[in-house]
Parts: sequence; C-alpha cells; structure tokens
Amino acid sequence: MESFTERFELMHYIFGGYGETTVIPAAGNGTVFFRYEDTGELFAFEGDFDGLYEHAQNCSGTDLWPDMDPATADLSLFSVHIMETIDLAPPKACRILWKEGGLQAVPGSLPPAVVAFPDTLRISFPKMHRAPSIER
Repeated sequence: MESFTERFELMHYIFGGYGETTVIPAAGNGTVFFRYEDTGELFAFEGDFDGLYEHAQNCSGTDLWPDMDPATADLSLFSVHIMETIDLAPPKACRILWKEGGLQAVPGSLPPAVVAFPDTLRISFPKMHRAPSIER
C-alpha cells in the first residue's frame, strides 16, 4: 500500500486545479480541508483522509479514462464530484458529507483543527507540473 505522503501528493496534485488541499494532522487519520480557489471558501470533509481516499477509489474513474493510472483516474473523477457539490452548495456550507446519493455540502461549523491550527491552512504548496506516480 502506498504511503500517506504518496497518496496526499497525488490528491493534492489532482485537486490543485481547483484549490488547496490540507490534512490536519498530516496523517491518514487527519481531517481533509479544501479551500476553493475561485471564492476562497473553506470546506472540511466528513471522516478522515484514509476514508476520503478510499471513497475516491470507488469512483470507477478507469471507466472514463481506461489508459490512466487507476488511482489518478479515480481521484480525477472524484474531483469532478467535489466541484459539482461545491457549485451546488447552499449558502454558508462548509462541510462535505457523503450521503447515499453522493456528496452533499451542508452548513455547519468547521472541525476544531481549524481553530487549533489556523496558520496551517495557509500553507502554499508549489504547483506540480506532472502527476506523482503511484503503483498499485
């Protein structure tokens, strides 16, 4: 199984076209935050990084991109679902949950990690020019 760092770098690269991804603490059990580039809105995902990554792997991205690395294809399709969810989000939505019908953005409060580590959410990672490779 690939390491947290490898999985995070791939997710960060795929989601990077839409905004900034942060995990606090930087581990599989950390909370995933996404700051949408166009509006600056901050969203937190339900569950932890490992759960989000596993959920993304169930997206069947290889059905759309059979020649693409499976992890990259799955995360690419999942990123489309995230953007659709954010575009349809109600006012003051800041949590992204997975429901039976897919992702849903809901109003609420951000997890305590935002209060405890607010500066961490301002970390700027350099844009990568190619996707990191992950072997399954």
